[in-house]
Amino acid sequence: MRLSEISLETKFKIDPIATKVTICHVTNKKCSIQSGEIWPIAVRGSKYKIQYSVKSVSYENKHSEPEILDDPMGDQRRIGMNRLKEFSPGPIVEPETIRLIESIRKYGNGPVTITSKGEAIMWRRDDNEWNPYYIGIVNLDPVMVQIPEHPGVNGLYPSNKSSAKEWFDPKKVGLWTGCMFKTGEPWTVRQRSRETSQLTWPGKLSSALSKGLIILGTEPKHAELIDAYLEVRPCGGRLYILLGGDIWMNVRKQDVGDDDVWGRLAKNMRETISELINIPNHPLLQMYNTRMEATRGDKAIEEGCLPIYLGNCADFDDGSIPITKIKLGYKRTSNDPNKIDGDEESPYSSREEQKE
Repeated sequence: MRLSEISLETKFKIDPIATKVTICHVTNKKCSIQSGEIWPIAVRGSKYKIQYSVKSVSYENKHSEPEILDDPMGDQRRIGMNRLKEFSPGPIVEPETIRLIESIRKYGNGPVTITSKGEAIMWRRDDNEWNPYYIGIVNLDPVMVQIPEHPGVNGLYPSNKSSAKEWFDPKKVGLWTGCMFKTGEPWTVRQRSRETSQLTWPGKLSSALSKGLIILGTEPKHAELIDAYLEVRPCGGRLYILLGGDIWMNVRKQDVGDDDVWGRLAKNMRETISELINIPNHPLLQMYNTRMEATRGDKAIEEGCLPIYLGNCADFDDGSIPITKIKLGYKRTSNDPNKIDGDEESPYSSREEQKE
């Protein structure tokens, strides 16, 4: 199914079917999890929130480009990023999905984590602690429609009306045209990752070890992905992986270690930005400007962090999406419904973290 075949009002839904997870990568032990059962392994993935929104996407302007307007239907339950309703309100949630969630945690709104395989997980307070519960399999990523492998054109605001605008399709080492604020499963590429071929959870190793924790990571099979990252940002840092395997990263100009790489990156970005500046109210341009303003600190806006599309996991190594390698008896490190295991305290890795 192509993105051009998806209507603007494609709704978000969760199918309450079982999923199989690996609970020990050493022994390759797996188990089947039914909808409504406690999630037995690390809660990892993209964090979203179901909430009422009065905003919706319209294409009824002279540019036939997305515009965020008041929803003529009024408040509707949508799923997306909590702070970005004015830029990307997200799809409407199917009433049946709300009923499914309410059957597990008694209320429909609230945080939902979506793994890279499309498994939806939510939290419920049992007695005096929060526990994660498996809901089912989602039909799409709330902020970047993936059908089935690579992002379709204009995937952040899906509509068959925009399917011919190829400039919106993110290019490798170009502007990320998905949601630009902390979405996706976070991983750290450390400077030693080129030797280990492993991605690790964010955080300082020394800090975790002092607390009796171990920074977990992937199996050693992501050499090409790591090389591609370090080619753009040799110092190392964070990357984010969404449902369907799309990868984006943050980079400041001074972090790019090669003039040729910067030239390719700048060229790809100019191609997209030159189209966007002709549409002043385009929500992607507004999101980009807000992001640059938020990440520049006390420096010029050009010094903000650029959101860069690195590619899709299918383009690297064996094509698999990175998952955490765990051992039998793993215990969760977080009981916070607003966080995932191995969450990042800050979206920016420190030099110490990169060098560990």
